[in-house]
Amino acid sequence: MRLQQVFINLITNAIKYSPERGIIEIETKIKYLDELGSCIVSLSVSDCGIGISEENLSKLFQPFFRVKNEEN
Repeated sequence: MRLQQVFINLITNAIKYSPERGIIEIETKIKYLDELGSCIVSLSVSDCGIGISEENLSKLFQPFFRVKNEEN
């Protein structure tokens, strides 16, 4: 459930903070570890938005933390 919310937040924020007609890329990779089907899944979301400042990166996964959008 929490992983699903992380995915939703990443994609929603990419849409929300990218300029109109901006490019958003979503990439998934699966690396199988053994014949039983154990695997590592990675997801990356990239966009052409303004990004997050260096000082706010450490706060990224704090519950309820929100970066103020300086463009609004």
